[in-house]
Order: sequence, then structure tokens, then C-alpha cells
Amino acid sequence: MVSPPAILASWKEIARYLGKGVRTVQRWEREAGLPVHRPTATATNKAPVLAYPAELDAWVRQHRSTTLAKSKDSDELIARALALATSCSNRRAELQQLRQEFKALKTETLQLSRRITEQRRGLIEQLTASKIPSRSREEVDNLCTETSKVGDGKPLE
Repeated sequence: MVSPPAILASWKEIARYLGKGVRTVQRWEREAGLPVHRPTATATNKAPVLAYPAELDAWVRQHRSTTLAKSKDSDELIARALALATSCSNRRAELQQLRQEFKALKTETLQLSRRITEQRRGLIEQLTASKIPSRSREEVDNLCTETSKVGDGKPLE
């Protein structure tokens, strides 16, 4: 078994040691804190890099445990999302059912409203044809108007 070198002196060596591509380990340095050292720091980050295998091994162990914890959190989030999606789907079905019931009630209400209006007109015609004093006819007409009002306060037509 070949022992790892004491120092890895390039991105290629670091990538080969970790079994990944150069861009991947560079991204890990930027985003996940991969321990690399730059002996001469420059603003462009084009300086040579050094890495110690022991530091990389420790980072990999910690990164794996963090990734596993995140994976468990992700599994819990996925389970919650699925439960919410199922609940949402059930609510959508209930809403559709309620819409159908509302439509049926609206139709029934309109039919009853028409019947009331027809009966009111018939009653007014009977009163007009009869010999009831005009004051009594007005009272009956007012009563019919009041009883035929719906939620918006307007008489039914």
C-alpha cells in the first residue's frame, strides 16, 4: 500500500487524492471550506495551493457526517412536503365538492325565488281583481315586498 504524500502541491493532486475533479475540489474550497493553503495569497486566488492529506481526511469525515445530517433533515422535509401535497390535493377535492354543492343551492335558490315572485304576482292580481279597499291592498303589497327580499335587501323581480 502506497502512503499518501506529506503535502499535496496542486489542484490536480488534491483532486486525485479525493477522487474528484479539479473543479469540484475548487468549488468545495469556495463553498464548503475544503482546507487548502495558499503560501502566497493574491487577490486573484491564482497562487499555488497546498493541502495536507490529514486535514483533507478530517474534512471529508466531518463533511460526510454533516451531509448525512442534512440528508436526514431533507428526508423529513420531503415527508412533510408529501404530506402537505396530499393534504392540498384533498382540500382541492373538497373545494370542488363544495363548488358543486354551491351551484346546486344557487340553482335551487333561483327556482324558489321565481316561485315566490310568481306567487306574489298572482296574489297581487287576485287582490286587484277583488273588491278589497285600496288601503288593505297596499298593506298586502308591502307585506309581499318585504317577505320577498333576499340577502342584498332588494325585492325579487
